[in-house]
Amino acid sequence: MADEAKFIVDEKEIEKELFRIQNENKKANILICGQTGTGKSSAINYVFDDNIADVSAGKPCTRDTKLYSSEQINIFDSEGYEVGGESQQHYSKILFDDFLSKRTCNNDDSIHLVWYAISGAGKRITDLDKELVEKIQKSGFRVCVILTKIDELDEEQFQAMTKTLKSTFNNIKYFTLSTKDKEIPELKAYTQWDELISWSCEQIPDIRKTRFISALKDAIKEKHDQAQKIISLTTAGAVTTAACPIPFSDAAILTPLQTGMVIQIASLYGMKLEGSAIISFLGSAAISNLGKTVAGNLIKLIPGVGSVIGAMINGTVAGGFTYAIGYALNELLYKNALEKARLAHEKYLIGQRNTDLQEAVEYYVDAVKYDPTIPETYYRLASLMWEQGQISVNSAIEQCKTAISLSPNNKDAHLYTGYFMQLAQDFQSAEKEFKSAIKMNPLSSGRPRMILSQSLLQKINSQNGTYKDYLGFVYYFLTGSVMLAWDRPTMKMISKN
Repeated sequence: MADEAKFIVDEKEIEKELFRIQNENKKANILICGQTGTGKSSAINYVFDDNIADVSAGKPCTRDTKLYSSEQINIFDSEGYEVGGESQQHYSKILFDDFLSKRTCNNDDSIHLVWYAISGAGKRITDLDKELVEKIQKSGFRVCVILTKIDELDEEQFQAMTKTLKSTFNNIKYFTLSTKDKEIPELKAYTQWDELISWSCEQIPDIRKTRFISALKDAIKEKHDQAQKIISLTTAGAVTTAACPIPFSDAAILTPLQTGMVIQIASLYGMKLEGSAIISFLGSAAISNLGKTVAGNLIKLIPGVGSVIGAMINGTVAGGFTYAIGYALNELLYKNALEKARLAHEKYLIGQRNTDLQEAVEYYVDAVKYDPTIPETYYRLASLMWEQGQISVNSAIEQCKTAISLSPNNKDAHLYTGYFMQLAQDFQSAEKEFKSAIKMNPLSSGRPRMILSQSLLQKINSQNGTYKDYLGFVYYFLTGSVMLAWDRPTMKMISKN
């Protein structure tokens, strides 16, 4: 047994479920092909976890194709052809006769998705590109075109290339990409990574979808949605079989059905499909609290605990609590992604590393996509995006106002709004927001008091200040200095720094 877990699972049962899940949820096989010099490996590493396409990781599959393989996915990287080179004449034969023609059956060796890469740097689409993409599609493969390295195109060239893509590939999806959009924020408006991921998830066969989504680097919305599908299927099974976790006062023994559901949901969010990892996961503090809560509620519904419990539980109860376990676990793991954003943000504030800043931006963007009602994501994202130069001060103010509209009593939303109003030289509005933040939590108002004092000083130095502003500066600076002792987040940050 996993002694520490509040969800109790027999270790033998874990091994059985692992075997079943690995057989029922197959790997997807992805082929990325097309021109040489398109940055195919970089695109693979951008989308999928674990830097799967490291140079040292590829294994020869055929003469001109490498296989990058992980626990969740197989990616075949075709060497490609050089535009205008002699290899252009032979590439079609190599791609089809040596590779694709042998992978058309609907089995584990099939190719389930093809990304055909064209380099934006080349500024052209060849007749061979058109011929190959159409032939791939007519052969029954799901295919899209990815235009990479769009950072090497100016606006006019980009518009010309996308126009050519649209006219060349009538009924075939295309996506414009650059792996430099994290370094060059302006590229975000032109890149379509999210659209590529969403389309790819739709195309992958259902039996391979869970592992494919699990292999994605971020894609928090796709992971959450796929988990909901797993929960719904498991709930239906629980209703049919009346399979319900057996409750004790502070634990619930999971049936094989719920064990499988927990394993699949956890693997979607990155847990390895190994017995030791699963037992450790079930024994973690957060999962223990979840198990204890579910057990405590379930036991109230069952009379005569200690007698023949199974006979007393009907399918409706079993389905309801199976759904409750899955839903709670899915939300817990999703919120963990939001916590990662907070931690990355904190690391950036301490170390001022651009990698931490970008990581925090990505997590917050994912959080907004999944749940647009969380105020924190708006004002924190506004701060980071403004610092990156991705948005103007006025745009940052609007994002912060969105946070206030979602939660009028959120003091941090008012604090961030006031900060950006100060930057916009709107001192009167900024002062109003800072005072709102102070009023909402007087004993933890060190930060708004100190920032308000700075705003008043800036107003005084710009020759728009009055004697009242000078007195206000002194008052808020002194009281802010004292109040910092009660402002735990600030003191925590100061001590870490």
